[in-house]
Amino acid sequence: MARRKIPLTIYLEPEYHKHLEALATQWQKSVSMTGKDLIVQALAKERRPLTVNERLDRLEEEVAKIKAFLKMENGEDQDSKPKTKVNAKAKS
Repeated sequence: MARRKIPLTIYLEPEYHKHLEALATQWQKSVSMTGKDLIVQALAKERRPLTVNERLDRLEEEVAKIKAFLKMENGEDQDSKPKTKVNAKAKS
């Protein structure tokens, strides 16, 4: 049984189409794909719900950003122990 290609027609709003074209040109620089593949990939990425792993990844990224911000603001991590000077053993 021979596989045949089914033509793909996508109707988009003009501003959404511009957004996808920008994404397509950006992806073409890093990945060699055809324009149609890029549009299909972008549509799938834009319209599908996030998986649990993607949600967790985004949460981890946001937590890392917050920790970095707190570290910059206070000079030390909030989770780490307070920095105290430890006296060396007294000489006998």
